[in-house]
Amino acid sequence: MENDHASVADLSCHRLESAHFHIDVKSEEEIFDISLKYVVSCLQPKKSLYLDMENLHIIEVLLDGERSDWSVKEHKAKQFGSALVIPCNSDKNQVVVEIKFQTDKKACSAVQWLPASSTAGKKLPFFFSQCQAINARSLYPCQDTPGSKFTYTAEVHAPANIAVLLAAVRKSEPTQCNEHDECKVYNYAQEIPVPSYLFAIAGGDITGKKIGPRSTVWAEPSLVEAAAHEFAETENMLSTAEKLCGPYEWGVYDILVPPASFPFGGMENPCLTYVTPAIIAGDRSLDNVIAHEISHSWTGNLVTNSTWEHFWLNEGHTDYLERLIVSELQGEQVRLLHICIGLEELRESVEAFGHEHEFTKLVPNLHNVHPDDSYSRVPYEKGSLLLYHLETVYGKDKMITWLKAYLQVQFYFFKTISFLNGEYVYEFFVQVLFFTIFFYKPTEGDLF
Repeated sequence: MENDHASVADLSCHRLESAHFHIDVKSEEEIFDISLKYVVSCLQPKKSLYLDMENLHIIEVLLDGERSDWSVKEHKAKQFGSALVIPCNSDKNQVVVEIKFQTDKKACSAVQWLPASSTAGKKLPFFFSQCQAINARSLYPCQDTPGSKFTYTAEVHAPANIAVLLAAVRKSEPTQCNEHDECKVYNYAQEIPVPSYLFAIAGGDITGKKIGPRSTVWAEPSLVEAAAHEFAETENMLSTAEKLCGPYEWGVYDILVPPASFPFGGMENPCLTYVTPAIIAGDRSLDNVIAHEISHSWTGNLVTNSTWEHFWLNEGHTDYLERLIVSELQGEQVRLLHICIGLEELRESVEAFGHEHEFTKLVPNLHNVHPDDSYSRVPYEKGSLLLYHLETVYGKDKMITWLKAYLQVQFYFFKTISFLNGEYVYEFFVQVLFFTIFFYKPTEGDLF
C-alpha cells in the first residue's frame, strides 16, 4: 500500500483490528477522559507500534496487561503532530494495547465545545467532533490514515441532562451511572471497519424524531420538527441509492443537526450524518446534501481512498452518485443542472489556485502538506466529471452496472483503494482512459 505522508503509521508492521472506547465526558472542563483498548495485528515481529497523536495527555500505556515503556516523538513536520511509540518485543501475531489519556481543552482540533449561548435553545452546552481529515489524532491515538480501518465499541459516561450520539449503532437505551442519577451510560458498536476520521461523537440538548424505518433526525428541540419535515425524503433516497449500489450495510441512517457553528454543509459519519441547519429551507430545496451524504455510505465509507492524495476517489464518485439519485427522484434535467453548476465551481477553484497549481491535479502531491490545505472543489467536480464523461462514451446503464460491481468488489475484497500508475478497476473503460495525462496534470483549458 502507498505510504501516507500525513501519518506515522506503518501498515506493513501493524494493523488496528478493533477498539473499545471508555469515554467520560467532562462537559464543564470541556475535555474527555478516555481509556482506549486496541487489538493490534503484528505483521512483523518485535517492531514498535507508531500511533498518530496531537496534544493528548498520555497517562498510561499497557501492552498485553503489562506497563509499557512508551514515548512521544515529534513529527518531522509539525503540522502532523507527534507519534506515540509503543515498544512491542513480542513474537505474537496479535497484541492488546491499552491507553489511558485525556484530551486537551484548548488544543483538541477534533472537538468543538459550545456554550449554551451558542445553541438555539440557550439551555445546555453542546459538543461535536469533526475528525476529517487528520483531526482524529487530537481526540485519540490512532493510525490516522484512511488506509487503516477498525471496528469499535464504546461506553460513554455523560451528565444526565446531555444526550450523547456516536457514529455507530446504539446497543441499548442509556442507563443511569449511579443511584443519584447524575450521569447516564451509553453503549454503541460499529461493526463495519472504519478509518479514524469517521469516528464521531456529539452531545447536548438533543431530541430525536423518526423520519423512516431506518432513520431518526436528531436536533435541539426547537429545530427537530423543521428538520424532520426537511429531510422527509431520506428513505426514498436510501432506497434509490440501494438500487444503484447494492444493500445499505450500516443498519441505521440517522441525521444530526448541530448548532449553526458546524463548519460544513454535511459530514458523512457512518450511521450519523451531520448537516448544517443552514439547509433547513422549509421547501426541501437543499436536500441534495442528504443525497450526497447518503452516497458516501458506499463511496467513501465502505470503499475509501487509502491516502488523502486520492481524495477524489471518495468525493468524485460521491458527487457522481449523488446526481444519479437526484436524476431518479427529480429528473435528468435537474441532474444536468447540478453538473453544470459543479463545472462552474470547478472553474472557480482552478482560477483561485492558478491553472498550473499542484492542487488542480486530480491526484496532487501532498508531501509535507496538511490535507486541509489542499481542500477545494477540484476532487469533487473534476472526479465526477470524469465519471460523467465515461457515461457519455459508454452509456448510463453500463456505468451504473460498473458502479455497482466496482463497489461490491472493492468493499468485500480490498476495503480501501488508491490510484497509482493506472492500477484501478476501470476494466470497462480501458480504451479511453488517458491515465497519466489526466490524473497527474494541472487543470488547463478544456477538461477532456
